[in-house]
Amino acid sequence: MRLAAAGHLHPRVAVQVARGALNIGNAGMRWGRPEHAGSGLAAAVELAERHDYVRVRDTALVTLVHLDLLGGAWHGLAERAAAWQDVPEEPLLRLDALLVSSALRVAVRGPDPQVEADLRQVAAEGERRGIVDLWLEPVAALATLRLAAGDARAALDLTAAPMRLVTVKGLWLWATDVAPPHVAALLAAGRTAEARTLVERFAAAERERRAPAPHAALLACTALLTEAGHDAEAAARDWLAAASAWGRVPRPYEALRARERAAACLRAAGNRQAAVRETEAVIAGYAALGASHDEQRARRTLTGGGRGYGDQLSPRELEVARLVAEGLTNRQIAEALSRSPKTVAAQLNSAMRKRGVTTRTALAISLTHPPALNLE
Repeated sequence: MRLAAAGHLHPRVAVQVARGALNIGNAGMRWGRPEHAGSGLAAAVELAERHDYVRVRDTALVTLVHLDLLGGAWHGLAERAAAWQDVPEEPLLRLDALLVSSALRVAVRGPDPQVEADLRQVAAEGERRGIVDLWLEPVAALATLRLAAGDARAALDLTAAPMRLVTVKGLWLWATDVAPPHVAALLAAGRTAEARTLVERFAAAERERRAPAPHAALLACTALLTEAGHDAEAAARDWLAAASAWGRVPRPYEALRARERAAACLRAAGNRQAAVRETEAVIAGYAALGASHDEQRARRTLTGGGRGYGDQLSPRELEVARLVAEGLTNRQIAEALSRSPKTVAAQLNSAMRKRGVTTRTALAISLTHPPALNLE
């Protein structure tokens, strides 16, 4: 965006041009068009500084911080975000900076009560002020944390109102962040039909515009549906398609998380060589990004780092297998063990793979001569 003639603009016109450039930059960030985002925000900063429009300049600078979070430019980002949290006269800028800081802390150090409290603060203020982006993004982050903790009900409670807003208004751009955790929560709660209907509506809306970021989110939702159908090989393909789409946005952190899911699906499908390749790429990607917590989790869950059980059943897998032998369904097992049906299904699939069986009956029979359980 060129501003060669902007110095000759009347001040009232100049401020409108600066605000327009800011809006273009913010829209480019949300839609997944970084070329528009970067140039628009840089133009807003340049013009605002030239005419001393402090609020427009500062808003553009904070939006650039947010753009770097999404784009994976994390070096020095925590310090930049922290600096904007000390500007008491600009509450919206402080909230956006707090959102960036919270997202970084989750990726680098992992979740904790303070980071969840900060995300809830941003979400509550975003909702109260009617700033949709400042509401939906932290809600999606909170729901993702609840899903990781196995609390699908809390994730649904968090995402229900935002998704209702998206569907009622028909503004599916807003679904980019919140739709994947909402679909995951629906599936974990056994509400597969609702999840499928929502994804179909998302797909119909996305066909009309093909914006990069919502399109990548739609592919992630599709991968979730495929994975829930227990077709691990197809799910791996869908997750890799989502990762590729996120990479083109670019949102490298989301791309890595999708590749991590793909690696797990490849491993579940028995394609160990491909799973290892994806695992190594995911770990290297997290390390390059600076996402230390995710790097450690990927090593632990995808390569057996830390406490592992090899080809023996873990205590949780053994609990599931024993209840299968008693004739319980996945949903009944989930209720008995206070786990989500999706978690039970994953543990059941892992147990069957380790025992080299393909049916619940064969798994039950295999328990009559179980190997010694490794608890080291």
